[in-house]
Amino acid sequence: MKRTQINSLRGQSHDVPLKTEVKNYDGNIVEFVNTPQFSGPRVCVPGANSKKFWSEHSKDGYKEQMRMGAKLLYKEYIANPKKFNDLNLTPEEIANLQAGKDVISDRLVLHHTHSNSVNGTTTDCEIQLVRKEQHDIKHRGGSYSSNNDRVKNKIKEKGNWEESKLKRAINTLEFEAYKHPIATSAGAGGILGGLFCGAYKAGGKLFGYKPTNAGYVVAFSIGATIGGLATYNKLNDGKIYK
Repeated sequence: MKRTQINSLRGQSHDVPLKTEVKNYDGNIVEFVNTPQFSGPRVCVPGANSKKFWSEHSKDGYKEQMRMGAKLLYKEYIANPKKFNDLNLTPEEIANLQAGKDVISDRLVLHHTHSNSVNGTTTDCEIQLVRKEQHDIKHRGGSYSSNNDRVKNKIKEKGNWEESKLKRAINTLEFEAYKHPIATSAGAGGILGGLFCGAYKAGGKLFGYKPTNAGYVVAFSIGATIGGLATYNKLNDGKIYK
């Protein structure tokens, strides 16, 4: 699977953990390497990255996403204030969240994460409340990765844009396998377990023994374990698939 790498980090070294976050753009896979993993509560803003949203907020969409996210964060705070304990919200900051302001305070800011993708497109937006000293690290966040046209141009600039529908479909299947390693590993284990059962049956004809139910269970278990573990180890590469 061909992958395009884009560096999320644009500043110098720091103490914020970094991860590679992977997204699927219509069968073209992009790795946002060195993505800062900010701490702080986050919410999903439904529809805040759809074509309809941007047609209605073509000029102020970025700030509107934050305003919508602030209101949802306030609701989350009311429902589960323990999530916000580490931030020690002041009454003014709580009021600014409730009012849906895009500027919370001089110490807390709203961050666009690399939102989850569905079939290569992102219709929602994820907003996170983080400390300003963390967010001041120069980085490419969700406001960059959610701009499909801009990312598409970047992929083409690097010579990686895949035109073939078949290859894009194959890339998407492989992406989903990495995104869901447990389910994929279970499926692979089941297939190899079935093959081991077939080999056990064929061995009976070849070597003259009669296969038993217990033998089939053992053969399947061995095949499923080997197939499942091998597949999971390959797919569990430490990257975040969105």
